[in-house]
Amino acid sequence: MSELYFRQLDIWDPRKKNPTISIIGAGAIGSFTALALSKMGIKNIELIDFDRVTKHNISNQFVRLADLGKYKVDCVADICKQFSPEKVNISVQRNKFIDPETSAEIVIAATDNIESRVGVFEVVKESPLTRFYIDSRMGGELLHIFSFNPHSDKAKEYINYFTKKPAKSLPCSARAILYNVLMCASLVGNIVRKYCVQKKIPFHIIYDMSTLEQIVTWDGIDTDD
Repeated sequence: MSELYFRQLDIWDPRKKNPTISIIGAGAIGSFTALALSKMGIKNIELIDFDRVTKHNISNQFVRLADLGKYKVDCVADICKQFSPEKVNISVQRNKFIDPETSAEIVIAATDNIESRVGVFEVVKESPLTRFYIDSRMGGELLHIFSFNPHSDKAKEYINYFTKKPAKSLPCSARAILYNVLMCASLVGNIVRKYCVQKKIPFHIIYDMSTLEQIVTWDGIDTDD
């Protein structure tokens, strides 16, 4: 294993900390996040998504033309296994939402609407085994990522954000482009690494690819909250 990950071991060694991760949504952000985490050395990943691959998914999701009509979770799991340095255990759910008794240490919400993300969080905050929650979303060239302990005081601030700042609806042709998807997946991978090595973690990241401006809210959040 050390040879497989030799060039990253001083940044993060997956032998020392390897959390179970559940990714809710295997679309744009979810598919590339699964790729990033599996190539980083995460051994156990659960993918949850009900949708099948359509033509408009090909340009900004980690799927192939040959995958048209197939379930996204099956396609992403298959590709990640092919691209990973070593064997990775990827389980899939095509017809069931996240289980309230989920054993995933980290849950990543990568769904395509606010309502479903709130639904994911309502389940996660009741799971005693889930210690960390990441909400990653984007609209056009703007991305937001929240990361925190779902059982901490930050949960209220997270929910209040939706109440005070309702999401603006974008036309379908302005919702996603690949470079923003890759940036979002990269930042999620970085946050997971920070969690694993007990580094201070940002509560809220806003990144605007149209202006290359970034806003990070730290608030002293760390993995021991």
